[in-house]
Amino acid sequence: MKLPESQQCGEECPKCGENMRNHGKREKHIITLLGECKFSRNYYECVSCENENTGNREHAVPNDEILGVAGTKFTETVKRVTAQIAASDSFFDTSANLKMLCGINVSAKE
Repeated sequence: MKLPESQQCGEECPKCGENMRNHGKREKHIITLLGECKFSRNYYECVSCENENTGNREHAVPNDEILGVAGTKFTETVKRVTAQIAASDSFFDTSANLKMLCGINVSAKE
């Protein structure tokens, strides 16, 4: 299904290459070294692709990719600091050190 020019957003579907439709803003919470924050970003869906089993459409959130938080709530810097501390501590101690040093909560399970 080809979208009318007025509804095209410029984001191409990673699966079929068709233009995706902007489905408005979605809020996301992320954890940075400066603490937790939330922001809104555009959410796109493909009108051509639909999963036969689930009925879900292909979607994209380009700003998550740009910021490095696609599929996670942790920024790249938080992940690097966590990895550095975890290299010499237990998961429990790493969580405690991150809380003490950076003021951020990362459970041993995350």
